[in-house]
Amino acid sequence: MTCLIYGAIQLILVRGNKMCGVLALFLNRPLTETDIRSARTATQALAHRGPDDFGEWMDEEGGVYLGHRRLAIIDPHPRSRQPMSANGLVISFNGEIYNFRQLRQQLLERNVEGLRTDGDTEILVRALSTWGLSETLDRIDGMFAFVTWDGRSGSIAVDPFGEKPLFVLDFKSGIAVSSEITPLENFARLERDLDPGSTAMFMSLGCYRAPQTAYTNVTKVPAAGWATIEHGRIIAQGRYWKPPIPEARSTSVQPLATAELDELHEALVNSVGSRLISDVPVALFLSSGIDSSLVAAITSRDHKQAPTCFTVSAQGQPEDETQEAARIARALDLPHRSVLVERSDEETIDELVTLFGMPSSNTTAFEVRRIARALGGDYKVALTGIGGDEVTAGYSKYEHFYGREAWLTLPRLSRRIAGAVTSALPDSNRLSLAALQFATRDYEQYLSIKNFPALRWLRELPGFSAWASSMFSRTHKAPFLDVWDDELANGLADEHNLMYDHASMRESVELRAPFLSRELVEVVAKSDARAFVAFGQKSVLRSILNRYLPTDLTDQPKMGFRHPEANTNRELSGPVPKVEAIDRHRVASAWKHRKEHPGWARIALRVLALEAFERHASATSVLR
Repeated sequence: MTCLIYGAIQLILVRGNKMCGVLALFLNRPLTETDIRSARTATQALAHRGPDDFGEWMDEEGGVYLGHRRLAIIDPHPRSRQPMSANGLVISFNGEIYNFRQLRQQLLERNVEGLRTDGDTEILVRALSTWGLSETLDRIDGMFAFVTWDGRSGSIAVDPFGEKPLFVLDFKSGIAVSSEITPLENFARLERDLDPGSTAMFMSLGCYRAPQTAYTNVTKVPAAGWATIEHGRIIAQGRYWKPPIPEARSTSVQPLATAELDELHEALVNSVGSRLISDVPVALFLSSGIDSSLVAAITSRDHKQAPTCFTVSAQGQPEDETQEAARIARALDLPHRSVLVERSDEETIDELVTLFGMPSSNTTAFEVRRIARALGGDYKVALTGIGGDEVTAGYSKYEHFYGREAWLTLPRLSRRIAGAVTSALPDSNRLSLAALQFATRDYEQYLSIKNFPALRWLRELPGFSAWASSMFSRTHKAPFLDVWDDELANGLADEHNLMYDHASMRESVELRAPFLSRELVEVVAKSDARAFVAFGQKSVLRSILNRYLPTDLTDQPKMGFRHPEANTNRELSGPVPKVEAIDRHRVASAWKHRKEHPGWARIALRVLALEAFERHASATSVLR
């Protein structure tokens, strides 16, 4: 009885909202005072994600604790604090439900009474208690990660594209859930995963694919993932949606018809509009590329809003897109600010490991963090062009695979012969890339592009073939569809979205991505896949952008956020790293080539990340 009264008091004091940090405990025994102290410490470790407020709810006898750090964006009034309860269901929620107003109307039509806030958290918890988890996940449009408890069982879920992450620690006393890995150290020792396949995965991709992380007892909930928890254990889990991709038709390839382009355009206009809903000012991250320029154009022309546009430039970087971005902003009547990214001795591989709680060499995180910091506390929300390349096959790699389909689908023996003919070419020669791909197995083709010219080095890692063949086996007739499918369903969440989330939320800034819309993806999936790659890179989105801007502003290549070259050179100037997970001779052979080609530099940075992670893990173990 005491625990229930305490929980009720907490709900009176702390009623719920969102964009933030989530922490939860689901134990197989009652909570102790030590559990509660550890959970509070873990929740406070997420304060950078939600500096506006702290909230908690607990059921001591049931072994459940829900913690929350709040970044107040929609309905910032205290009435929308979290955790929040309705109809016996308690929720801690991170994210935004963009269509919450439509859902509110649907709930009213179901005669749901007593709605007391203007926010989306209450709508989400009411939807869950009205329709259940499965139907609610199918109805909502948003980015989210949430945990719930109904007095008997708990649920966890993340959005369709993994924009908002959740990590799950499985330990002796039950389950701990967090928006980030590091707070989980408060509950149990995190056990490093030394499996050769795990090392091969990181060295090949520079990240871990969900559900795997760098720890054996911590998993990442995959994009569109959900799970049910009872008695401190996950009893059911799955994915409620997988992004569909278009089929490659057998007729002669044609550009999208006007009607198809109009439908795609309309879906994007709708998505931008819903992601502009906010009770605090909204900024816009603008590059000179197609994706963010199109978001800016729709924001200005269709929705008549004028957010300040921010563009990053790197100190010492010869290529700079700020001038072109400023021209685009002027053409759209949008205010514009340039942000200079200065070199910093704090931007190290060690700092990346601290940021992610596991190995990472994704130095773009520093630029995202700096531009988020440049918002200066004036903005909590920024629109971005994140996901445009994955949703509409905009990367040059898709064109590469499409253009070489005839070669890449030849019988393996024929490809090996063709590859052997040109295998003596130097790595810098363009033909050497084709030669390498012709000689690869089907499951190596994507990795050969991502890691050129280091595939042979990766092949010699123990566990590489078993891991790669299980993850990249061919499922589509056209190789470019395999790449598109994998990056949209998996790579986007685990490499890009995780980085954008952790880097921006470290500065308490929420990034919204209009391209990451189920409606938009499903519209794209109705068209001929070849139309997105056969007529030039990003031709479909450029055609839509040309409806707003003259062609001299839409033909500029996107440069994106880039880590200053001097910082990378500094990282690569030291002695050969010492890594427990990789044979020292293999490390030395990669290190020898680190300044010969960008592909080798990426391999070298990943080795440094593993070395930094091993230091971090050893220090944490000693502290515990």
